Amino acid sequence: MSTKKLTEPADAEPEIDPESLVPLPRLAFQVLLALAKSDSHGYAIAKEVERNTDGRTKLSTGSLYLSMEKLHAQALIEESGRPAGNDDARRRYFRITPLGRRVARAETERLLHLVNLARERDLLSDGAGFPASGEAEAQG
Repeated sequence: MSTKKLTEPADAEPEIDPESLVPLPRLAFQVLLALAKSDSHGYAIAKEVERNTDGRTKLSTGSLYLSMEKLHAQALIEESGRPAGNDDARRRYFRITPLGRRVARAETERLLHLVNLARERDLLSDGAGFPASGEAEAQG
């Protein structure tokens, strides 16, 4: 795991370099992806991860909250208030922090680079769900 690198802009508090926190564990990235959509509670995050992975990832409560504890300790997520009209005090809501969003973006760019390398080396078949070389640019 990477050590946090700090850069100190003039007259500002030290800022964590998002690149120092990648690569992210797969589950941590999935949680950040779920929270990038909207603030949410644990059960809804687990369901979003399941949807995002087409059912290939089903989280236990323990693994989800362990990952969320680590993300919280790294200041990538934070607890948010309950939405108006939600009276279930048992549910704790979380949101992605600005640092969490920057780290998720850095991880996305890292993964995109790897996918592009795989595409260049003809490792993606037509059935892999990815456009063939050149098609992605044409579609974008």
